[in-house]
Amino acid sequence: LGSLIYGPPVSCAPPGTVHISVANPGSASQLWRVSALGGGRYSFTSASGLALDDRGQRTSEGNTVWLYEPNGGPAQAWVLT
Repeated sequence: LGSLIYGPPVSCAPPGTVHISVANPGSASQLWRVSALGGGRYSFTSASGLALDDRGQRTSEGNTVWLYEPNGGPAQAWVLT
């Protein structure tokens, strides 16, 4: 795991709560594997082995983002802007 993501606290509703915070920078809970998928898309896998996933594959603002078993689906492909 070579990437650390942290910033202002951001939370989503349970289950599978994703919390990105400046607390404990460098801790295992904030280590993510960033993998290039091609076409400018990336996947993010947590130290626990779960992937950052757009629940329901919705694009609306405020949609739940959670940790889910990696499946290579479009809900786990992210574009960095």
